[in-house]
Amino acid sequence: MYPHKVHQNKEESADVLADRITPKKLKGIKQAKLASVLGISQGRVSQLVNAEPNNHTALRKYSREAGRRDSVLLLLQKEKMD
Repeated sequence: MYPHKVHQNKEESADVLADRITPKKLKGIKQAKLASVLGISQGRVSQLVNAEPNNHTALRKYSREAGRRDSVLLLLQKEKMD
């Protein structure tokens, strides 16, 4: 009864970098791995996380401003695969 797609004309996006960096996803990654991807020390990642522990806003803002958003998204994708 439901073999067809709901939106038949809509193609599925193959772009893995179109995802969002959410606090829930960031909590699942070790700070040492984030530090290596961002090119900063683990202590600095800890400071950014502790600035707003629930939302990780400072960490997300830093990754955007440093131009490392795509690197963080690739790390999230890799962690999801493992």
